[in-house]
Amino acid sequence: RTLCEDVEFIAEDATRADMNFLVKFINEAIEAGAGTITVCDTAGIMLPDEFGSFVTELYKAIPALSSVNLAVRVSNALSVANACAVEAIKAGACEIKVSSVESDDASLPALVNVICAKSDALDAQCSVSTTEIKRILKSINSLHTGETSQSPFEDGIRQYSTEMTFTAGSSIEDIVHGAEYLGYDFDDTDKMRIWKAFS
Repeated sequence: RTLCEDVEFIAEDATRADMNFLVKFINEAIEAGAGTITVCDTAGIMLPDEFGSFVTELYKAIPALSSVNLAVRVSNALSVANACAVEAIKAGACEIKVSSVESDDASLPALVNVICAKSDALDAQCSVSTTEIKRILKSINSLHTGETSQSPFEDGIRQYSTEMTFTAGSSIEDIVHGAEYLGYDFDDTDKMRIWKAFS
């Protein structure tokens, strides 16, 4: 915690862990200075109501959890990742780990739509511009699927032959390469800003 402003503790496979064990380690992480605690349903074993109850139970068992950001990551193994994420928000989660392309994670565009449409009911806000995210995701999707697409950065038609997938583990080089492939030109400061914004 003395080395950087925010430390994130990630509990992989938290939903299958012994609750006493999980509570102990999350308490230790918060005591050591973690500002973000992420709990994962890595195997995707919980239904939405179960996951919401799981998050509620964590808040009850760990009073210190209310002083940090609680993030969740849910698997789409049962095709209910988005619903699980919504239940986690209702239970008090501050962050949701999502993916902008089709993957095993909750969907960025779907959750942006839900939060923007139901912000009052969820008591949650999302600062992502729905119009902008649709445009960006369309560009990313054309790279990912290899579809021919009209690029807004050149006069002709560009054939995308490179498949690119970006995840939470993507390096700065991966992200910058993808953005440059779309036709953007950056200096070193811009590259760091792009990577931080994506992350």
